[in-house]
Amino acid sequence: MERYPLPSDWVWTTLGQKVEIGSEQILPSSWPDREFNYLALENIEPGTARITSFAPTRGSEIRSTKFKFTEKHVLYGKLRPYLRRRSRPILKALQPPTCCR
Repeated sequence: MERYPLPSDWVWTTLGQKVEIGSEQILPSSWPDREFNYLALENIEPGTARITSFAPTRGSEIRSTKFKFTEKHVLYGKLRPYLRRRSRPILKALQPPTCCR
């Protein structure tokens, strides 16, 4: 994996060796009347990490299984990675559950 020399106190590693990838999922449509803090890729501004046009969404409007997240997670959009859609949610004022596509 080594691609070029690093400073003597650095080591090459992978992201998976340093972080735990969240995998807890939720099916919001199981609670059709409940509001969820739902983020989709279009809610993260490319290249800036800003969360935009975000509003709670009823479970009946969210069609499939989603990943749960908290303010401790880093969100990264795998679709079209060149858009650099990633963000660190600031959700302390919002009540769970929260989910994303």
